[in-house]
Amino acid sequence: MMVVETRAIVSVIAAGFILSCSPGPSMLYILSRTASQGRDGGIASALGLATGGVFHVLLATLGISAVIVANPLIFKIIKFSGAFYLLYLGVCAAIDLLRRSRSTTSNIEQIKDTPLITIYLQAALTEVTNPKTVVFFLSFIPQFINPDAGNVSVQSFILGSLIPITAMPSDLIIALGGGLMLKKVFDGKISGLLVRALSSVVLIALGLRVAVV
Repeated sequence: MMVVETRAIVSVIAAGFILSCSPGPSMLYILSRTASQGRDGGIASALGLATGGVFHVLLATLGISAVIVANPLIFKIIKFSGAFYLLYLGVCAAIDLLRRSRSTTSNIEQIKDTPLITIYLQAALTEVTNPKTVVFFLSFIPQFINPDAGNVSVQSFILGSLIPITAMPSDLIIALGGGLMLKKVFDGKISGLLVRALSSVVLIALGLRVAVV
């Protein structure tokens, strides 16, 4: 028996691709990390967001997401944890900006960038604590599940996994294209500081957006 209908797979892939190409918080997050850490930082962020997306797929498949949404207290805890974490990253970026602004051109190179594995984990945690992702998977994926086609949990996992998979190409393009553009447009200490300032502002703005929306 067919577990997942071909029509459902095509529909989810098409919808996921359209969503991934639409400007949103994820795109801004990747651009902000690309601005502060370059192309590799953007790629690490894209991979981290995808990992966080897969985690949400597992939660939805196991029915945990439904419990979270049904419990206002748990939902608010996750929501404000995610907002606080983004604000924390923004403040850390601002502190790093101050350190670099007070450094001379000769010793600014001695200030170490955030390790890529840390950027990856930060992005994953950012996505994991994103309450809108919880609601998205609960409201979007069930539309394409056919109980008569096979195991519902298997369908939920397969179809849900297609979302982060289809988002990866556009996210990587943003990281690669953004890194190339920033490298060509911005050069020198002052321009570099402006880019990092923009990164800090974006992260803080995203944190506030999660908290109030």
